[in-house]
Amino acid sequence: MYAVIALTAFLVSADYDAAIDKLAADPKTASHAHDTLSDAGTEAFPALLGRINDKTVIDNGLFHGATIHKPTIGRVSFEIIQYQIESAWPKGFRDHYALSEQNAAAWLKKHDGLSITQMRIRACADSIDSLSREIETGGITEFRLKNLSFLHDRLGKILDDAKQKQ
Repeated sequence: MYAVIALTAFLVSADYDAAIDKLAADPKTASHAHDTLSDAGTEAFPALLGRINDKTVIDNGLFHGATIHKPTIGRVSFEIIQYQIESAWPKGFRDHYALSEQNAAAWLKKHDGLSITQMRIRACADSIDSLSREIETGGITEFRLKNLSFLHDRLGKILDDAKQKQ
């Protein structure tokens, strides 16, 4: 029985690894691979985490954003995880993301077993804590208050979504 479970996990992981490799393919293939990994949610996290340090450059024009630097498999793998948990934030507020490429593995290990909704709540709470510490040491500014308001609104939306799914 355990051999079947292990083999299934290996095959699923191999499928996600193949999809991660395809992020560097032509735009249509890469876009499909990105959608596959995003749609898989937390199931793809182990494979994505395993590739966070992959320095393979993606040169298909899909994942450049507003930067002149070409993204890597590792960066895009991290961004898929981060978006699943924290979504996209305004650029000015991103200093308080709970997840970073450096702490993603430890953060996910610490919160292993949580649902994606629980991870979203925890990440938002971590971000509010980070900003609160900044306010304690650096004082209250209009920008910090806007950031705090954004985070509280985000937490409210996560909680509303959770209520609707019940």
